[in-house]
Amino acid sequence: VIILSPLPPTPHLRKPSYRSSILEKISGSSVKPSPNLPVEGTSVSLTCEASGSVFTRKWMKDGSELTPTDNMTLSDSNRVLTFNTVNRKDNGEYFCQISNPVSTDEAKYIMTVNCNDPVKLSIKKKGYLTLKTVNVTQNKVKSCDVSKGTSSSYQWFNGSSMITANEHLQLSSGNSILTIRNVTRYDQGPYKCNVSNNVSNDISAPVNLNINYGPSNAKMTVMPVSSIYKGGSNITLSCSADSSPPAMITWMIDGVYQTNTSSIELQDATESDSGNYTCLIQNTVTLRFSSKTTAIQIVDWRPVQGVPCFFPYHI
Repeated sequence: VIILSPLPPTPHLRKPSYRSSILEKISGSSVKPSPNLPVEGTSVSLTCEASGSVFTRKWMKDGSELTPTDNMTLSDSNRVLTFNTVNRKDNGEYFCQISNPVSTDEAKYIMTVNCNDPVKLSIKKKGYLTLKTVNVTQNKVKSCDVSKGTSSSYQWFNGSSMITANEHLQLSSGNSILTIRNVTRYDQGPYKCNVSNNVSNDISAPVNLNINYGPSNAKMTVMPVSSIYKGGSNITLSCSADSSPPAMITWMIDGVYQTNTSSIELQDATESDSGNYTCLIQNTVTLRFSSKTTAIQIVDWRPVQGVPCFFPYHI
């Protein structure tokens, strides 16, 4: 663009003369921050750069014209905006608008002030969890809450292993919330959350989930193992199952309730101890049951006093 402006007339010229100036269109606008991070209490500068013929520069913040405060100074024809001691109130979206008579351009910079406080955090568990089966469609949510400081990055750990998002483990709200979908007994933890910003980091105390499940994988063991036991034998029957909290075990013999214990011992067993032995396994929280039954047959091989023993033979 060429602009002509008249020169003052001279005595020997009847018509005024003109001089020309070329205006270049403004382009390549940018706002460049100073190299240091904007940490609360430090000085930060924003420099408005552009190519072309620059006439004016105007600063705006969050859509409104910027009004300098005691904490700000504008210099070099508004090219440099300096925050003497930046604070968290200076967070926002800054625009530098550059113009000349033939063009206008602007650049944006988002200021995020890092608080100079160490982060303090804790994991909050939402709700109490009870599993009624090993694999149940139920979700568990844990949030990592920062009570002090500005957080910028979250990392979750299960034990010493860093958690990455998948269908089972979902991260949301900038990774501050961990959601465990379809929780199983193997999701107990311990879980830790590591939070950091540009000036500090902190890691939470470990948190375990209270997951109730079972009983499952019920098992009855009879020792010694035999199909028929001889009178006078010592026989031990025991029952177990995967359960949290530990299951309550009740024994029945031929349908008659006996005792609440994990095992039964038959000392010097007789034929009268023969029968169907059943252990009932109950989780009092999940209210689920399981059972196992086995038949115990005892034959008294000992001779009765005063009665001779006869052994059959074949002719």
